[in-house]
Amino acid sequence: MRYHFRMSVQRKKNNMHLKLIGDFDGSSAYQLVEKLKEYCMKSDHVIIDTNALREIHTFGLNILSYHMLKLKGPLSNVSFVGVYADRMIA
Repeated sequence: MRYHFRMSVQRKKNNMHLKLIGDFDGSSAYQLVEKLKEYCMKSDHVIIDTNALREIHTFGLNILSYHMLKLKGPLSNVSFVGVYADRMIA
């Protein structure tokens, strides 16, 4: 599979905005989890925009879900927005 994923990161006051771009697979999920670990402790709120995703793979969602449950405390200030927000938090 060709690798087509990136994240745009922007700080607005004490909030972090991450825009997910491309295909969300297992590797993408691990990248997102690492960013969340880094930014959740430094920010009041982390907002993840899903509007620019093209494909969302089940394996990527499974990895994200596992880590979101495992790190529930530090990730409680995370919100998903956009077209695919409901799929990311299911």
